[in-house]
Amino acid sequence: MDEKKKIDLELAMTALSQQTKRLLDGHKPTVASILPTVVNLMQAAENINSIHGSQKKQMIIDTLGNYISDEIKDDLPDSDYRDLMMYVNFVLPELIDTFISIDKKEIIIKVSKAVKSCFPCCSTKK
Repeated sequence: MDEKKKIDLELAMTALSQQTKRLLDGHKPTVASILPTVVNLMQAAENINSIHGSQKKQMIIDTLGNYISDEIKDDLPDSDYRDLMMYVNFVLPELIDTFISIDKKEIIIKVSKAVKSCFPCCSTKK
C-alpha cells in the first residue's frame, strides 16, 4: 500500500471512529439497536473515494468492533459483549452486503405485496 493510500485509510478510520462515538455517545449498543449506526457509517464510508467497497465494509466492521472493545466492554456483561462481537464479526458483513445489493437494486423488496399477503384485511381490493 502506498503512503498516500495508507494516510487516507487512517484518516477515514479516524473519521468513522469519531462518528461512531458521536452516534453512540451515552448509549450501549445492542444487537437490535446497532443497525441505524451501521447504516449511518455506510453512508459516511460511501464518500471515501480512495478505498474500495470491501475495504469500506471492513473499516465499518473494525470501527464498530474497536468501539465495543475499547469504549464499552467494561460496562457490559460478558454475555452481551460476546453477543455484540459475534454480531459485528459474523452477521454485519453479510448484512452490509445485503444493504448494498438492495441499494444497487440487485434485490428488490416489494413491500406492498408482502403487506397484502400478511394483512389481507388492509388490501384496497375487495
